[in-house]
Amino acid sequence: FNDSSDNPTTLLLRAKAFLGVLVLNSSTNSITANTVGTIRPFMIFVTEEVFIGQLFDAYIFRISQVATISMRDNPEDEVFVSGIKKLFQGRSFYYASFFNPELNNNKRYFTKPYDITLCAQRMVHGHDSDIRFFWNRGLCLPLLKFNIDIRYWIPKIMCGGIETYRNPNEDIELWLISRLSCERAGTRFNVRGVNDDGAVANFVETEQIVFVPRQNHYSSFVIIRGSIPLFWHQPGFQVGTHRITVLRSEALSFKAFFEHFKYLYRHYGRVLIINLVDKREDEKPDGIILTELFRMRPEFVRKEKFRVSIGTWNINGDKNPALENEYPSILDAWILDGPENLSVKTRKNNSISTNGFVSDDYVKLMPDILAIGFQEICDLTATNMVWQRNMSVIERQSTNNE
Repeated sequence: FNDSSDNPTTLLLRAKAFLGVLVLNSSTNSITANTVGTIRPFMIFVTEEVFIGQLFDAYIFRISQVATISMRDNPEDEVFVSGIKKLFQGRSFYYASFFNPELNNNKRYFTKPYDITLCAQRMVHGHDSDIRFFWNRGLCLPLLKFNIDIRYWIPKIMCGGIETYRNPNEDIELWLISRLSCERAGTRFNVRGVNDDGAVANFVETEQIVFVPRQNHYSSFVIIRGSIPLFWHQPGFQVGTHRITVLRSEALSFKAFFEHFKYLYRHYGRVLIINLVDKREDEKPDGIILTELFRMRPEFVRKEKFRVSIGTWNINGDKNPALENEYPSILDAWILDGPENLSVKTRKNNSISTNGFVSDDYVKLMPDILAIGFQEICDLTATNMVWQRNMSVIERQSTNNE
């Protein structure tokens, strides 16, 4: 505050968002010393941000600059928060903002405002914030301790990456969101494996959202990855020249291993495990965990037949004005059953029939897993080609200006 009646307050900074309160305690505890230490509280603010786009009814921003204010009003305390400021300014933290969150603008899609810590699949079921991806939750605890409602004035911070693309006609948006867990955070060679609670290092939930704004329709596809849920580490930093060191036996790792998969099952349902680790010839293929998995698999595994359909569709490569009205049915037939379900006049000479490649109990239904690559989504016209060229020039100019 200022003593002058004309200017009773002093502007400290202009902030975009308030992230919470960081409390540092430099206490010392040893055989020779046992001091209470100095408590240094800081308020953390976002001062610069980059607008990523609008997802549902939320505005997504990436944090580019943060500022801290010592609540002890001691400028010398700034040296203690240089690391946390560098972390937040690493171009990996994002948050969602709303103009009028109390009006619940997001009711067209969900029952409550969009939460950046949740995938759309969990949002639609009304789940609370996912603490695994709520990186500033600890900064909110000093306020929650006094029952302060922080929902609308402290945004939830997510760490990871967000990429988005909108086609020229603005009728479809693609979002790729990767959320890094904060439960076992750390750099690659310093943090590996699992902890006693079942949380693994480098756990990432990646969500692909296909959004049609004009129709308020969207789809969400989620995959996850993480470190091997055992107690292990890799000494050294030269990739390919160091060996894995197992810290605990399989018997001692068993509880944490199953805690991890129980956690995944509660969050995602059935889990398909893909092992990306190469096995040396001298390694045994069996072990306590693998043996126990096979013994207990009736409790977790249910066998089902499913159909996978993979293909590419060249949207503009074979246009025939005479068949324009039949293209929707042609695409449906191709997805469901293949060329043998098409009429003779619309069937290509080089069509490969699926007859003879299916079992006797084959049922002509929509595939369980459908992977399609679309070629030439937009017409290869001069206008579209010039637009793409101009966009490339604009991007280069923007990069140079930065």
